[in-house]
Amino acid sequence: MNTPDLFPQHIDMKIIIVLIFAAVADISWATSFCSWITAIKRHTQDENVIANLMCIIDHGSGFNEIKKKDKYDYGAFGINSRMWCKDCKTKTENLCNMYCADIPNQNLDGDAKCAVQIAKTQGFTAWKSVWEPKCKDKDLSRYVTYQYIDPE
Repeated sequence: MNTPDLFPQHIDMKIIIVLIFAAVADISWATSFCSWITAIKRHTQDENVIANLMCIIDHGSGFNEIKKKDKYDYGAFGINSRMWCKDCKTKTENLCNMYCADIPNQNLDGDAKCAVQIAKTQGFTAWKSVWEPKCKDKDLSRYVTYQYIDPE
């Protein structure tokens, strides 16, 4: 008696592996989105601030906490060491009262608190290269709900 193959001959295992990785990446992205919005909401209830900060990290780093834009910018928000955090290399005002080395970690709370402080102090133009083309004057309502749908 012949038993059916689990995977027909014409399906390449590479395709199956790619689909598995895509599913895992999508789950990971959704977890990051929820983690970030929760962390930001701990420090502000202002939906305009929440939406713009979520847009900034979506388009700036893809919610990647480890991303480093250049030698002065740290974490998903690109927190700048010349003004907001201390990196022991750059003269800084350290307005968020934190070490830059502490930014790329699993605790998003400090980063979110600092980003809210930056937004309230300097506005979203602190992230001008991302905010102006991707977030400014756009419908950001999808960022303040948990029913986020990627428009792309």
